[in-house]
Amino acid sequence: MRRLVLAALAVGCAGSPHRSRNLATGLSVAGALAPLPILAIPTESNHDLTLKYEAAAGVALIAPSLGHWYAGDPASTGLGLRLAGVAIGALGFSMMLETDDGSPAIPLGLFLGGVLLCAGGAAYDLLSAQRAADAWNHAHTSPAISVMKTAGGYGLGVVGVF
Repeated sequence: MRRLVLAALAVGCAGSPHRSRNLATGLSVAGALAPLPILAIPTESNHDLTLKYEAAAGVALIAPSLGHWYAGDPASTGLGLRLAGVAIGALGFSMMLETDDGSPAIPLGLFLGGVLLCAGGAAYDLLSAQRAADAWNHAHTSPAISVMKTAGGYGLGVVGVF
């Protein structure tokens, strides 16, 4: 899977100034789904299970931004939301572990809020990958002179985004 994503990024970025909307979205979808095969790996010990969950969480944090990275947006809003969600969720989780008074409402709320923020960040990256590709294409399109066929023969025309 990792080789496929890297190959798609290399092919998509090499030689062409144009960024494909569909490839940007596809990379974000693949990144969002990437933790699922990791979770399907069978484990035999608690240590292996912990490593599996840590790897899946790391991939889930980073990989949905693949489409934005391809489109030239390395610091997407979705990545920021996921990072904030991890911080808030970790705070809530640590508070749940330390709560002795039997009232885990606030720590549980922080934890669940962090999880929802992570999910929202992934959804944002999925839904905005095409716009990121469009923004890159618009910023990197320059006028060019082109040969055009006219009624009386041929002529030169200026094409581009103005």
